[in-house]
Amino acid sequence: MVSSRTKLVLLFIAVITAGIVLSYVIYWQGQLIKNNNTVLLKDHIPVLTAVSQIEQALSEHERICYEFYATQDSAIFNENLTHNFSSIHSNITELDAHPIDHEVLARLVDYIEQQAKIAESLEFELTQGSYPQQWDNARALLAEMTDLGNMARPQLAILARQVELDLANQQSISAVQLDRMSIWVFCYAMVMIVLAVFAAVHLSNLSKDALEKRKLALFAERNPNAVFSLTWQGDISYVNPTAEMIDNAIHIQLIEQYAKPKIERLKQQSNRYVTWTCEFGTRVFHATLHQHRDIEAYTLYLEDITERHQAQQDLAFLAFHDPLTELPNRQRMEADGKQLLSQAGPETLCAIVLGIDRFSLITSTHGYQVGDEILLTVKQRLSESLPTHSTKVQANLYRFTGTKFIILVQANSIQSWITQITEEIRHSLLHFIANSHGHFYLSVSQGVAINDAATDKFEKLLQNADIAYTHARKEGGNRVITYSPVMREQEVEWLAMEVDLRLANENRQFQLAFQPKIQTHALSIQGVEALIRWQHPEKGFISPADFIPVAEQSGLIIEIGEWIIETVCQHLSLWNQSSKRSLSCAINISPLQFLHHNFLTTLDSAVAKYAISPAMLELEITEGVLMHDIETSIALLNNLHQRGFKISIDDFGTGYSSLSYLKLFSLDTLKIDKSFIDNICQVEADRAIVKTIIDLAKHLNLSVVAEGVESFEQYQLLADYGCDEIQGYYFSKPISSDELLSFSVPQQPH
Repeated sequence: MVSSRTKLVLLFIAVITAGIVLSYVIYWQGQLIKNNNTVLLKDHIPVLTAVSQIEQALSEHERICYEFYATQDSAIFNENLTHNFSSIHSNITELDAHPIDHEVLARLVDYIEQQAKIAESLEFELTQGSYPQQWDNARALLAEMTDLGNMARPQLAILARQVELDLANQQSISAVQLDRMSIWVFCYAMVMIVLAVFAAVHLSNLSKDALEKRKLALFAERNPNAVFSLTWQGDISYVNPTAEMIDNAIHIQLIEQYAKPKIERLKQQSNRYVTWTCEFGTRVFHATLHQHRDIEAYTLYLEDITERHQAQQDLAFLAFHDPLTELPNRQRMEADGKQLLSQAGPETLCAIVLGIDRFSLITSTHGYQVGDEILLTVKQRLSESLPTHSTKVQANLYRFTGTKFIILVQANSIQSWITQITEEIRHSLLHFIANSHGHFYLSVSQGVAINDAATDKFEKLLQNADIAYTHARKEGGNRVITYSPVMREQEVEWLAMEVDLRLANENRQFQLAFQPKIQTHALSIQGVEALIRWQHPEKGFISPADFIPVAEQSGLIIEIGEWIIETVCQHLSLWNQSSKRSLSCAINISPLQFLHHNFLTTLDSAVAKYAISPAMLELEITEGVLMHDIETSIALLNNLHQRGFKISIDDFGTGYSSLSYLKLFSLDTLKIDKSFIDNICQVEADRAIVKTIIDLAKHLNLSVVAEGVESFEQYQLLADYGCDEIQGYYFSKPISSDELLSFSVPQQPH
């Protein structure tokens, strides 16, 4: 009779043999699946990746061209284009190395090469094309490029579809192989069941020993997590080495405070396990308690999740906070704002939009790291400016975007709190910010909007504050503007004005008028000032004070300024040819135009085209333009003087009024602003300022022009002070070029 030991050995051999057979079958099937996956990784995924990147590059190509159409910056255009085409070509090479439809690939390459040629044509049109035809040609080229992109994308879709079909086929093969593997595993399991039943008959006498071994098997000595074995009453009967490393005080608290109450509940429920999270000081654990009713014992698994918990908290924090300043971000602000608005009564909630003026100048000069340091200092000062520990007001600071911050203020006497907060912010930024890169003086523009009965959405309140902030920026910055409904209307009018301006520029609706400048003592005219006029076909006359700021903001002032320069040169040439007038003409130069890279070229080409002397052009520039970048201004003014152009400071006394720059800049004339002339006969202070400006100019060998003279008394007083030229309605309003040819100065003013 075969002994139990022999039967067990035979059983063991049978199990090993079945396991080897099954292992080989599984290995064989696994190799087949591995081969399928290798094909997927080597052939299909690179193709799909290349197709996706080419499609993205085609869209990027169109964006680069449209951006170039808007900026005409050839350097950035060529750099971006070269980088983008490099990406496309590398992906085309990747596609060519795989078994795909090369006829489709050839069509795709052809479309891309056509786009490259269009990009070259676009650059030629925008840099060397004739105006205004260049813009029409550029738009046509952009449209053609878009069409080519639309034709190229279906080819990419064909390639992607081919790969998808191959993937589906590979997946089908892998599924069949997995099914076969499952069958073998099932067969092996059935064999194991038969063998297990057979073994159970012969191992009944070992049941007690097997039960004890089963208990011991519950304790994983090498488990990296803490494992506790608990009795039916909840007392610790065993801990693994990892659990022994945990402080004994934690053991006691874990069992008494958490485990035993849950053990009592498990005894009364059908569940066999329960999980929870517990904290002990700075450490966080995830606990799982399993009940074993057959052996009347419990196993407690304890996993240290401190780092994971901290990472989750960090992610939750970053979702609603700015990573640099750690202030609540836009998402948190919008959620808080909606909640506050839903609870607030009329005129109890305010949104303040703050932006740092001229911050881009700091980052462009010193870099973004210095900009970040300054932002942190600004955040600190803004936080210190807000009221704290007050039950009367709630003020929350948020970082919106870039250099913008938002303050939400909730209070009953909202207006007084707004005044206090905005004034405190302004005062806090009066002190310079010092760091390793120097001292920085900052100012902020602030837009304020208060909720009223009609404010039903927080987005509207925020938009109103942003509109007020935009007005503060337009008015020069460093000020607080409170929103009014008129501002929204002005924004709409501003956008409509910009559209009308572009049409006016294209349709040549602008005209020039010329206001004579009269020599004070000789009573003769030797110069004029060119003033732009716009007669809208539907709206009638539009004042320059209304449309020039729009032209400045939109950038149209560059094209309009170039038209003014050429038109003035044309008139000067005609006046000289008629031999009736030999005049100089003053032109107002905008800040954008003065600092534009093409400014000198525009002047040189205009005087050369109409064969006039540069000395016949007097360029009127405001003080603020020169002080924006002193080094650049000095170099540019010297360059203009070397070419023979005359330079005049317009509106002298209303800008920075720094006497030091008069010796730095190459100047010819000072124009006294009309605001000083208006009350010169009545206000002693204005008379003193005007006389001082005239005396200063004389000592610096500069001529002086007084603008806005409208009475004989003003003229006589200016003549007595030694003013060189007079300009204003007393002698003449702005007149046309034809009227100027017949204009004569009254010899007996009164």
